[in-house]
Amino acid sequence: MADTELKIIVDEMCEAIDKIGGLTGLTEDLGTIARVEMGLFMMYLSASDGMVSWEEAKLISDTCGLNLTVESLAEFIDENNLYSEAFERQVPVSLKILVAADNVLHEEGGEVSGSLELIESYRALGIGLINADEKVDPNEERDMDIYLKMMTDYRNANYRGK
Repeated sequence: MADTELKIIVDEMCEAIDKIGGLTGLTEDLGTIARVEMGLFMMYLSASDGMVSWEEAKLISDTCGLNLTVESLAEFIDENNLYSEAFERQVPVSLKILVAADNVLHEEGGEVSGSLELIESYRALGIGLINADEKVDPNEERDMDIYLKMMTDYRNANYRGK
């Protein structure tokens, strides 16, 4: 998937989350929070193979509106302990908000699921990042699966619909 397609996925997801924030009366910029969380996920995956590539830094920069070099990205990952089991267990705030919104919609008879859309957005970002440097490492795939499972498990445990 091209950088521009991934950027569109991020932009549209963040816009939708901002709208949900407005409808629920939350004052925080939820779209920005979601964009940061998606960027952190991509950074986590970029460290999975033990080496941050130029292509990965560029993809994260282009997709999330950042200005990263390989060095600054690697430094940020290390300083913030992004490649860790603690990060793998940390449920994104945007997912928590979307599951809560999904529950409200479900109670009102709605069938749309923003939380599933978010998880699929993460999947697309992960696949894009893993393939960015054309060197797919099994650790990257494993780590993506671990993170997506955590998100799916959270949704399944907290969503009151089907």
